Amino acid sequence: MPSYTLDAKIQWADTGYNVVSGQNLFISASGGIGPWSGPNIGPDGTPVYKWNQTIVPDEYFCKLVGKIGISGTPFGIGSGYGIPSPAAGRLYVSVNDGVNFADNTGSFNLVITQGATAIDNLIIEIARYNVTVYKDGLATTDPNYAQRRAWTFAELAEVLVGLQFTARALYERKYPGSVNSTSHDQMQSLFRRVMGTFQIRRVQNGYIVATGDPCNGTTDQACTSVGQGTIVLYGNVPVTQYTIAHELGHYFNNRSATSGGTSLYSRMETASVFDNSGTNTVFGVQGSEWARGARGWGSGPASVYDSNGNLITLRVTDFQQNSYTVSGVPVGDPRRVREVDEATADMFLNWVYAVATSRVRGFLNKSWLAGTPASCTSAQANTAAGCTDTSNPGDARYNWIHTQMGQIFAQQPTWVR
Repeated sequence: MPSYTLDAKIQWADTGYNVVSGQNLFISASGGIGPWSGPNIGPDGTPVYKWNQTIVPDEYFCKLVGKIGISGTPFGIGSGYGIPSPAAGRLYVSVNDGVNFADNTGSFNLVITQGATAIDNLIIEIARYNVTVYKDGLATTDPNYAQRRAWTFAELAEVLVGLQFTARALYERKYPGSVNSTSHDQMQSLFRRVMGTFQIRRVQNGYIVATGDPCNGTTDQACTSVGQGTIVLYGNVPVTQYTIAHELGHYFNNRSATSGGTSLYSRMETASVFDNSGTNTVFGVQGSEWARGARGWGSGPASVYDSNGNLITLRVTDFQQNSYTVSGVPVGDPRRVREVDEATADMFLNWVYAVATSRVRGFLNKSWLAGTPASCTSAQANTAAGCTDTSNPGDARYNWIHTQMGQIFAQQPTWVR
């Protein structure tokens, strides 16, 4: 496998590697660089410093970036990046710095793989998180192996990105302010302690996980089977980094209840969270009702359900993966349990990206509820942009779960890097 060491002082270094258009390309990177003095930033860069003068303004400061051909369109690489190559040409790489590269120190070490073996190295990188995936979708020993569905390279690349963002957020919450100076290995180590060992399976619709498992027979959706230690992706479900982070939210919820801890679900079920007016509920207990709420998410609008939870209009957005909603249903009813459970996973998803991007993504101060705020019309509420909500419901969601995540870590002293 070709390797290359990037000196942080060199802007757009020629790796000497020629990329073939359309072939799977996987690049992994390690090491650390310093934009002023001393290596302190890993290849994923830091979201703490947002600088529009970097050579790739949409990517994190000091992240490893690349382009194919000297005049090609730049893209982010980070610690691990996979994509079917969009073009042919020489691979150039750089630290995402700006005006002055001469004062940079340190280096990034790259391993570059293309073609048939790229997916194998992508799977190896995913395994560093203690996550097992099989190229065919299932282990050959699975009794229902005939129901497998082979992974695409693009799907596995999305799995890796979801793992990376989740690991980064967990690390920043456990060790605030140190994410810029840590190695990627430490973030993966903490992720392994928090999440344990599990599989992600890719299957056909109707796959049977195990006798009596609640995920059995799912169609075109993702389902987390805590009992079997697996996340299962069925049929034509869109496999995105956000799908993965949402399912990791279900898995984290279970892990948070271990060793006598209070689960994130239990915290959600009993919460009453208000916006900065102090009177309007963002989510949680509302009299005898529990409300998921349509304000403060990172994207919207949500799917529409009737009062019994029957789907009317399906809308899946990046930060509202499953907005299952019921009304007038008592605590303990399976429909209420599902509503709180899905809201918990979406809250975790939003929190991951809010922390990992320093509040750029996830938990926006937006509303997707017509008439709230009063200036939000029905037409506006049904758009991706929603309406600006000066009562800051996104802040309310973020502040609540960020506090809860800190308390959960305090209840789990073995969750260390």
